[in-house]
Amino acid sequence: ISLLLVGLIHRAVNKAYRLAFRLPWGAIGISVVGVFLLVFLTMAAAMKSAGRGSLAEALKNENL
Repeated sequence: ISLLLVGLIHRAVNKAYRLAFRLPWGAIGISVVGVFLLVFLTMAAAMKSAGRGSLAEALKNENL
């Protein structure tokens, strides 16, 4: 969806200014790695807090 939006924004801007279309691959790569790292760290923390018990029970007890 975001790549489609970038293309539409480029098309709108390109009517006023002639610019080459280039995707920011570095920023896209950093974002993908950041999301995977964040999800991994969140899941690792949840599994650590759950210990050997049930994850559902740990979450229920944490919210009390």
